[in-house]
Amino acid sequence: MPSKLRIGAGTTPNQYGITGLIPGDMVFQTIGNNQNHGMIFYLKNNQPGNYFKFGDVNNGIWIKFGFDKIARFDGAIYAKEIQVSTNVWADYVFTKEYKLLSLKDLDKYITINKHLPEIPTEKDIFESGIDVGKINVLLLKKIEELTLYMIQINDKCIELENQVSTLKLK
Repeated sequence: MPSKLRIGAGTTPNQYGITGLIPGDMVFQTIGNNQNHGMIFYLKNNQPGNYFKFGDVNNGIWIKFGFDKIARFDGAIYAKEIQVSTNVWADYVFTKEYKLLSLKDLDKYITINKHLPEIPTEKDIFESGIDVGKINVLLLKKIEELTLYMIQINDKCIELENQVSTLKLK
C-alpha cells in the first residue's frame, strides 16, 4: 500500500479531508481564522481538481490551482520563462484590408488624448493593471504600424530624391 502524508489543522479532526484518505493521496493543510491565511496541498483523488493552494486573502497573496486556476501576487515575480497564450496576433496589420491611420490623424489623436490609439491610459493601468497577453499584442501592433509608417516615409524620400535628380538634369 502506498504511503500517505497527513498534515493538517482545523477545528475538528476530520476537517478538510484529513482523515479517510484514499491510498496514495497526500494532504498538507493549515488554515487560519476566517480563511485569512492558509495552505492546502492535495494530490490525486482527495479533492476534485487536485488542489494546490496558498493564501492570505487580506494581504492579496494567493495561488490556487485545480479547477479554480487563480494566481494573485502583490510583489515581484521572478521566473526564467513565462508563456502567455493568446488567440489573436497583430500580423493582420500587414494585410491589404488593414486601414492604417494617417500620420496627420495619429498626431491629432495623440494631441487630444495624450496616448496612442487602443493603448490603455496611465489612469486605466493604475486602476486596473495590465493584461500581459493583450498588451503584448497591442505593442506588436504599434511596432508593425510604425514599420508601415517608416516604409511610407522611405517611399516619399525616394520619390523626392528622384524629383530632385530629375530637376538637376534639366
